[in-house]
Amino acid sequence: MNLKVVFNKPENLALLVTGLSLLISVPAAADPDSPPGGGASPTEVVPPPAPPDPSAPAPTPPDPAAAPPGNTAAPPPVGPTVDMPPDATTAEPAPTAPAIDDRDLVRGLRERRFEEASAGATVLGGYGELHYNLELPENGESEAELDLHRFVLFLAHKFDEHFRLYAEIEIEHAFASAEMPGEVEMEQAFVDWQPWGEALGLRAGVVLVPMGIINQWHEPPVFHGVERPRVDRVIIPTTWREGGVGIFGEPVEGLRYELYLVGGLNPLRFNARNGIREGRQSVAEGVANGPAVTGRIEWEPALGLLLGGSAYFGAAGPNAGELNRLVGRDLVTGAPILERLDIGVPVLGLSADVRLRMHGLEARAAFATFSVGNTAALRQAVDDAGDSLGIDVGSRSIGAYAEVAYDVLRLVTQTDMQLLPFVRFEYYDTMASITGRSRAPADDAFRGTDLAFGLSYRPITQVVIKGDFIYRNPGGAGSAERLVDFGVGWMF
Repeated sequence: MNLKVVFNKPENLALLVTGLSLLISVPAAADPDSPPGGGASPTEVVPPPAPPDPSAPAPTPPDPAAAPPGNTAAPPPVGPTVDMPPDATTAEPAPTAPAIDDRDLVRGLRERRFEEASAGATVLGGYGELHYNLELPENGESEAELDLHRFVLFLAHKFDEHFRLYAEIEIEHAFASAEMPGEVEMEQAFVDWQPWGEALGLRAGVVLVPMGIINQWHEPPVFHGVERPRVDRVIIPTTWREGGVGIFGEPVEGLRYELYLVGGLNPLRFNARNGIREGRQSVAEGVANGPAVTGRIEWEPALGLLLGGSAYFGAAGPNAGELNRLVGRDLVTGAPILERLDIGVPVLGLSADVRLRMHGLEARAAFATFSVGNTAALRQAVDDAGDSLGIDVGSRSIGAYAEVAYDVLRLVTQTDMQLLPFVRFEYYDTMASITGRSRAPADDAFRGTDLAFGLSYRPITQVVIKGDFIYRNPGGAGSAERLVDFGVGWMF
């Protein structure tokens, strides 16, 4: 503690000198060399303090009224004053993290978490969603399902100003076991190194393939509809993650890019219904003989308006391992005669998207297409017994959707709550083009349209309550489906 004594009158100094003299006259503690009985040594003479002179006039206190005209300052205090240091309990409170705002409804929370994490600190966040799904087929009985579709925890850690870590751990369908449908997955886990600031950074680990909108930004309050758009499931295989290394950055404000070398797809899992979706290896001891390159450029010309384009190219064939095709059978034993099937299966994907959020209006549109090469040769692949592996995939898949929503509460009141009716139309076709065989009537069933109407209520930015009705019309002779969904989602 710092102690400061202030003397503002001469008589106060006299009092202090008198007090100190009294302290000096008090006998000191016994010294080994002092005579018995204690006290001062024979050679020391301690004079007693001089008594005050009774004839001296008493000091006269100052007259406040005698202050010079115009001097309004308070008179100095009489006697010593002590200045104490401020109490530690009155220290300024630590700064709080910035509130989640509309920007996070466009780009999610990843960058926000890094902003909140100081050097050496770890920030915990996450998101999740609970769904109720009711199917009402035109022909058949209705079927309902209640599902904790996903719960995700993520960590953002800053080692220092140049290195940072981001990771997401996901639990799907609440319970993971051999008898239950749940899964525990590492959705993201990468380290960033930014020695050159925001313009150029290096990234390595488990990354999201930067195709489309939902694959990267899929926290429930960020998109409308209980389930993710169908284009983002059967054309762009959300959630699509791979191990890789690459660069990213924002060289000028509003212009961002990503470019990665990642693990490729396994073509043995491609199929007509879901296109390339089942070919994802998800960094689970994935075969890495055929890598891929993927990248994205994103431009934000104005706050709330985002334009993006993405590309993917990889040679999936080497990831299939050793393939054979049947060239005949032994006339005596009937054993298959096999020939090595060495194919590349190149996969090329392109996507473009736009997002708009301003003045209560929320709109987005996306387009994606994937081309798969050597599909005719891939259909010839057989097992050791000469039986077909049953691989049948379109040489081209295509999909697009457009969505618009508006916050109607802006029309009636000023509030942070949001109530957004929305409508979305989707078109998708996983067998848009076929090579190596003729088109069959059954192929038309993999083409369809979805018309969705719904409502999203955000009592706060981080929480959403959703409901929607979807009319799904498959191509060909397939019967239409009506879907009713309700859900609640959150992010933090």
